[in-house]
Amino acid sequence: MPNEKDKKRHKKKPHKDVRHDEELVVTRHGYKRSRERLGIPKDAVKKNAEKALIYGVERHDASGSLRRYLDALFYEYCTANNLRVFNRHIYIFCDEVLVTVMNVPYKYFDACDVAQRRKRKAMEENNDKHKPNSHTKR
Repeated sequence: MPNEKDKKRHKKKPHKDVRHDEELVVTRHGYKRSRERLGIPKDAVKKNAEKALIYGVERHDASGSLRRYLDALFYEYCTANNLRVFNRHIYIFCDEVLVTVMNVPYKYFDACDVAQRRKRKAMEENNDKHKPNSHTKR
């Protein structure tokens, strides 16, 4: 039978592999790969991941060969349910947790740029619809 010392020794500790901040969570591996592949400082990793989550192109918004490549990645990483393409990098999330960052292969660069422009244009149009018109009389 376990005594009190054993209970204290086996008490669950918070997982060291994950850094918890507000909503977005970045794993240690996510930090390491972001710094390695994006060349950004440690403090900028979370902010960059947030931008990728907001402005990145989702898998279902991509088309053609880029879509097929993202589908293959999606089925390869079964736990990753949220892939985003942002600035020619693929951010692999599991819900709101950044798992890793990958470089987009060179042959998909043009498709990434087109998809990114399409998403930016759609977001701008959506924002314009919700802004009050400055020419209307009050």
